[in-house]
Amino acid sequence: MLFFLLVIPLDCGERFKGTDYYPLKMGNSYEYSGSMGRSEVTNEVGDEKERIYTMSFYDQESKTAWTEEFVAKEGRVFLRSFNPAKPVMPTFSFFPPLPFTPVSNKVGDTEVFQISEYHADSSVVNLKVKVDYAIEGIEDLSVPAGNFKKCIKMRMTYAYLDTTSFKFMEGDTWWWYAKVVGMVKYQFMGSSGELLWAKIGDKSYP
Repeated sequence: MLFFLLVIPLDCGERFKGTDYYPLKMGNSYEYSGSMGRSEVTNEVGDEKERIYTMSFYDQESKTAWTEEFVAKEGRVFLRSFNPAKPVMPTFSFFPPLPFTPVSNKVGDTEVFQISEYHADSSVVNLKVKVDYAIEGIEDLSVPAGNFKKCIKMRMTYAYLDTTSFKFMEGDTWWWYAKVVGMVKYQFMGSSGELLWAKIGDKSYP
């Protein structure tokens, strides 16, 4: 059974919006050191209640290496699918979509999701996954794109409940988010990187 459990309730008052920490909009672009490289929001559809964004990631020759599809709703951003440009690995999709923005801005807040991860290639594989989120810190960061105050450090722990030889991700990953900018630092699966530059709306960083 698919479920979601909020382990520690958020404080009452002004509602925290994860979308403030990953402001997806057509044309927004980012470049990171490390494996994430350069990306841009290349498609946007939907309405005020739910919007779907396609983020395209490029290789060193500026060719599309893969795309990711995100859903923004109820103040959160969720990863719906990962689609490689070449058939070197399957397409991954997630149901319900995988939360991809901070749980809150309160250190110690946690959240647990159980999702299904689908692999689509020669056959369709359905795997159960448990995903734990924890807010580990609020930090001031200096990266090539600039200095960012009160960045939220979020740990995501991805654990397969079913046996599989082909894993989208596994174990702990860390993401640092700056308000109105998005992700400014990451660490996962033997790779890490920082934001080199970004264009968010009409503003450029640095």
